[in-house]
Amino acid sequence: TLLEEVDPNVIPEADADVSPPQDMGDTSREPSEADYEKGGEAKGKAIEAMGEGDLEGAVKHYTTVVQMTPSALAYANRGTCFLKLKKPLAAIRDASKALELNPDSGKAFKVRGKAYAALGKWVEAAKDIGQGQNIDYDEDTYEVQKAVDHKMDEKHKRDAKNKAIRERQAKRRQEKLRKQRAKEAKREAAAGAGMGGMPGGFP
Repeated sequence: TLLEEVDPNVIPEADADVSPPQDMGDTSREPSEADYEKGGEAKGKAIEAMGEGDLEGAVKHYTTVVQMTPSALAYANRGTCFLKLKKPLAAIRDASKALELNPDSGKAFKVRGKAYAALGKWVEAAKDIGQGQNIDYDEDTYEVQKAVDHKMDEKHKRDAKNKAIRERQAKRRQEKLRKQRAKEAKREAAAGAGMGGMPGGFP
């Protein structure tokens, strides 16, 4: 039997998103003065809500920021809220949008990397977290990075074992097929010899 990862901390994809998906705003429109005012107000409320641990309230206010004055930081901050709400697919959507606007956003890379880790996607997690740490190193993320690296090692070992199991299974199948073919060839040869022993055609 192939070895599979069993990690109770990994969030199943069916539970990992918000429904409907979050409003992504329109980054192509030019915000008006009134938009900047509303966006600034919503940003203050979002920071306040986060400080109080009201993550859903923070998401609501960051969504207003994204609608009024979309920026890489606004998406990355809302992505952080989704990550804490255990909605990594929504966090990945926001972090990816942040990286479209600012490809050097260390925060967005770290949010997306941690979201991939929450989904058990260790290769993607290691890549994004490493990139984020190169841009903007922090101790808390280093702890996550160590855990992800450990999971990567386990994955490599598991993949190597699974490869060996698959090779053994393929060998056994080939051997079984070879024996079956040899048996059939023997049976055909015996049947042919029996036919040859029959009397000839009509005189």
